Amino acid sequence: MRVIGADVSHWENIINWVTATPSLAFAYYKATDGEDFIDSQFGNNQDGCDETGLPHAPYHWWQELEDPEVQAHHFVETTQGTYKKRIVDVEPRVTFPGIVDKLERHLHKIEDLQGFKPAIYSSKNYWNNYIKPNPPWASEYDFIIAQYSYRLTLIPAYVPKATFWQFTDEFYFPGCNSEADGNWFFGSLSECRNWFGNYHPFVPPIPGGKTQLRVIASVLNIREQPNAKARVLGALANGDIIEVEDIGGYNAWVKHARGWSAYTTSGYKYLEPV
Repeated sequence: MRVIGADVSHWENIINWVTATPSLAFAYYKATDGEDFIDSQFGNNQDGCDETGLPHAPYHWWQELEDPEVQAHHFVETTQGTYKKRIVDVEPRVTFPGIVDKLERHLHKIEDLQGFKPAIYSSKNYWNNYIKPNPPWASEYDFIIAQYSYRLTLIPAYVPKATFWQFTDEFYFPGCNSEADGNWFFGSLSECRNWFGNYHPFVPPIPGGKTQLRVIASVLNIREQPNAKARVLGALANGDIIEVEDIGGYNAWVKHARGWSAYTTSGYKYLEPV
């Protein structure tokens, strides 16, 4: 079985994760870059994967010329959420004495802040040509290896094996209107879900059917559009039952006779099937 997922960022624009999730086993997405940059689609991607239960993780693009500890704080403090894994993208453009020490300090600071080792994204070219001398401690980390070919053959020095293989930058999936980076997890689907650690099942209402949902929140807003910023039209009370007319929005919303209400947001569930 091939366990396939996607690597995305603002380059893929807004992704409909309700549509995308049935076609993917996992996703990871850009969150931060350097000391202060935040990807414009980070929030949408985090919320979408949280709400649909897709195994997911954020990544930080490490900038070798900037402060490693400041970058680590920026990454971890920005990516609050249900994460059991975080990823550091190592694609340096220059090498210099001390680059290995700066990377190690960055990785260790992330581990100190979050309590577990981050994974590393890189390629043999970036790692062997810029991370010099090649550090033996690389064998302690899970690696996502980029090599766009029909099989993975180029492994960086001191990396015993790849956990993921990014095999293409021309990957298409439902819910995304542009090409993304396709990835292969080396293991079973259950092992993949365990690796990310934040999978949960998501069963969306059947669009246009007679599916009924019961409100399990104390109060649930009814909005004009499937968006948390849309105008409030009223509210549903705990125990109210609605009949689903449609499903939409980027954060799992359902349409009923009175408007739109959220099914789940940020890990909170407001409705359940009757």
